[in-house]
Amino acid sequence: MSLIPLSFSQLRFWFQDELHDWSRTPTAPVVLRLSGVLDAQALWAALGDVVGRHEVLRTVFPVVDGQPRQRVLSPQEAGLEFEVRTVSADEVAEEAEEFAQRPFDLKADVPLRAALFVVGTANHVLVASIHHIAFDGWSVAPFLRDLSTAYEARLGGVEPGWDELPVQYADFTLWQRELLGVDECVEGVLQEQLDFWRGCLAGMREELVLPWDRARPVVGSGCAGAV
Repeated sequence: MSLIPLSFSQLRFWFQDELHDWSRTPTAPVVLRLSGVLDAQALWAALGDVVGRHEVLRTVFPVVDGQPRQRVLSPQEAGLEFEVRTVSADEVAEEAEEFAQRPFDLKADVPLRAALFVVGTANHVLVASIHHIAFDGWSVAPFLRDLSTAYEARLGGVEPGWDELPVQYADFTLWQRELLGVDECVEGVLQEQLDFWRGCLAGMREELVLPWDRARPVVGSGCAGAV
C-alpha cells in the first residue's frame, strides 16, 4: 500500500508524541488473567493472526517531506514483539504496568507488542500494549473476539478461517478526508467549521485566568487524578 495521510485522531496522537517526552506512554493496554493450561506458541501465533487481519495494528508512521504518513506493513514485515517471562504473584502487577508503559517509536515500531507473564503452571497474565494511535475502548471487543477465534484455531493446528475484512482503518482515513474536503480546503465541511470557530473565538484571550490550586507544569506529565 502506498503512503497515505493520517486521520485527524491519529494526527492528534502523533502531534502529542512529537511534542512531549512522555513519562507515561498513551497506550490502551489489554490485560487478561488466564487460568488453566495455556499453549504460549499457539497464543503467539494467534496474536500474529490478529495483526495480520487488522492493518492498523501493523502500521508505522514515517515522516515524509515534513508530514506524517501511514505505512501499512505486510504481516511478515510487522515482526510482532512477544515476550514470555516468569514472575511471582507479587511482581506481576508492577511488571505488567512497566511493560504497558514502555514507549513506542511510531516511525519504526508497529503499535502493538505483547508479553505473557507466567505466574504458575495454570496461572498466566497476558498484556497487549497497544498505542492509542491505533486502538481505543471500542477496539477491545473485536480484538478479544478475533484473538479468541484465532487461538482456538491455532490449538487445532490450523489458521483461523475468517473472511477478509471489507473495510480497514486506512479506508476510513481516506473517506474522512474526502468528506471534509481536506485536500481542496476551499468549500469543504472542514473549511466551513474552521471559519465558524475563527469567528466565534476572534478577539478572545489565548488563556483564561481562572483560580487554580496548583501551578501549571512547564511540561505535562500525562498523569491524572480521580475525584
